[in-house]
Amino acid sequence: MGTLPTPAHAAEGPNLALGRPATAGGTNESYVAGNVTDGSQASYWRAPTGRSRSGCRSTWGPVPRSTGSR
Repeated sequence: MGTLPTPAHAAEGPNLALGRPATAGGTNESYVAGNVTDGSQASYWRAPTGRSRSGCRSTWGPVPRSTGSR
């Protein structure tokens, strides 16, 4: 008998990838690259069937700065 897996928890703080562009070498059905940055834990990206070495990438770029007045 092994140990039970530890449940995953989201990191605290802002989601730096939220809404950022995402690209992938391919997709499987409706599991597109944009799902990784949509903020939903119910959606995800899936590699095309039969492709074991496929990846998904998000470009974060600079963090937007607040332009509030003083």
